[in-house]
Amino acid sequence: MKPRYLLPPLLLWALLQSPTAMATEVAGIHFDETVRIAEAPLLLNGAGVRYMAFFKVMAAGLYLSKKSTTPDGAYAAPGPKRMQMVMLVDMDAKKFSKEFIKGFTNNVGKTPMSRLIPGLTRMGTLIDGHGRFVRGDTITVDWIPATGAVISINGVAQGEPFKEQGFFDTLLTNWIGPTPVDWKLKDALLGQAS
Repeated sequence: MKPRYLLPPLLLWALLQSPTAMATEVAGIHFDETVRIAEAPLLLNGAGVRYMAFFKVMAAGLYLSKKSTTPDGAYAAPGPKRMQMVMLVDMDAKKFSKEFIKGFTNNVGKTPMSRLIPGLTRMGTLIDGHGRFVRGDTITVDWIPATGAVISINGVAQGEPFKEQGFFDTLLTNWIGPTPVDWKLKDALLGQAS
């Protein structure tokens, strides 16, 4: 005779799948389905892997207030936003920042780029100052309206927020712009991965 106080397996499974327990796994890295920034709930829009040659370099996730499958929709999403990157390899911080700058120059015209040079220079200095990234290091770039873009490494904010207009969206062009650093990652961040 079976005890009557046990939960049916289907109900137990449903309870374990509650939104607070949900996460997306990419290359062994877990991205929460929801996060809160400045008291605003954000949804994981998509997550994927950044490759360089044949090597997995980082896992990345894009968080927005509402899901979008297009770059324009991601840029236009209201409220806070987050780009989260988790290193999958050890990498010199200067090489990392060099890849950032390369992504900008491939996606932004000369006039917008010239307006962002002070912010990009400061960002490069902050990242270079970290010295070396190791597997598992987490870099987040949070856009918080009225505050600016906040760059954090392993949960610690690096310097003052970047207040330059369009700074965060310009950062996003690295991953979802017309010439992204990795086309498969772009599709994954926009929820279009096959």
